[in-house]
Amino acid sequence: GQMRSEVTQARNHPTGGHDLWLVADVADYLRVSRTWVYKAAAAGDLPSIKLRGIIRFYPEIIRKHLRRTCRSN
Repeated sequence: GQMRSEVTQARNHPTGGHDLWLVADVADYLRVSRTWVYKAAAAGDLPSIKLRGIIRFYPEIIRKHLRRTCRSN
């Protein structure tokens, strides 16, 4: 639907869509549900930023977080 369209547009953006990720981008990357991403971000378990109530993610920070989390487990 609309969200998929926005994700596709972000990925086709001239910068490669890597400035900020949407919840759907993180969910796709981690292969989890969008609900899981929202809950993990709200709990502080997933690094995120909030812009006027909208959650966004820096791709490189998510990648680094995942690498750190995988190493510590």
